[in-house]
Amino acid sequence: MASHDDHYTPGEMDIAEQSAMYQSFLVATQWGCVLIAAMVACMALIWGADVPWLQAVLGCGALSVVAGLGMKMGSAFTITSVLITIIGLISGGISTVVGMFL
Repeated sequence: MASHDDHYTPGEMDIAEQSAMYQSFLVATQWGCVLIAAMVACMALIWGADVPWLQAVLGCGALSVVAGLGMKMGSAFTITSVLITIIGLISGGISTVVGMFL
């Protein structure tokens, strides 16, 4: 039977790739948590607190941008938050216009 003692020495494995992957996982988790929290807050404001949709979308978009800046998540996160806010404004506007005709 082959022995693995000849090839492996504990503590000498290069873990740079694993460390980079774990760091990427943590960043993705951070992004996801902030964006999901902003979206849930927006839905709670619209459906639970009867806040007008325009104010809720803009407020939660601003909240996610401020959270991203406070957590130093970078410009890519800020751009993503702004784009999601713009998509929310467009879809809310379409919904409002369609609702007026139904």
